Amino acid sequence: MTSIDQKYDVVVARVVDAHGVRGQVKVQPFTESAANLSQFQEWCLASPGSVSTVVNLTDSRVHGKFVIAQFEEFSDRDQALAVKGADVRVDSTTFPELADGHYYWKDLIGLKVVVTEIGEIGIVSSMMETGANDVLVVTGDRDRLIPYIAEVVKEVDLEKGTVLVDWDVDF
Repeated sequence: MTSIDQKYDVVVARVVDAHGVRGQVKVQPFTESAANLSQFQEWCLASPGSVSTVVNLTDSRVHGKFVIAQFEEFSDRDQALAVKGADVRVDSTTFPELADGHYYWKDLIGLKVVVTEIGEIGIVSSMMETGANDVLVVTGDRDRLIPYIAEVVKEVDLEKGTVLVDWDVDF
């Protein structure tokens, strides 16, 4: 991983296409709200097999489930098409601070999952959204999907690197 990719450490969206002829791109956000993308002024566009590029957001607007973005560095459709398929990465140190007891997905991924009466069953390998609630994807002796809800997740300890859950491991 290059140093630019280390600084811009969280994928928040993907460029899905060019939009118009003035260098705008159509972006699929992975954030809770599409409008949240506008809070990041610097975007790192990372395409597999090519050099990552840092661009400066000058304008954005929500367009249905997508965001239309304009960058200082882009002025024509060819430039926008060149980044089609690129991940949009941002610097997580610029994320807003969350209230106590709330965590970004990036903070949960990699934590050990401990069941109250059994012990460690694996690690959080990823997260997914179901509409009703978020879900921990836990990889261990087998993959498990554990709802990220208060009735199940009893404690998150970032210092210890653990998530304590009350969960039937046979489920």
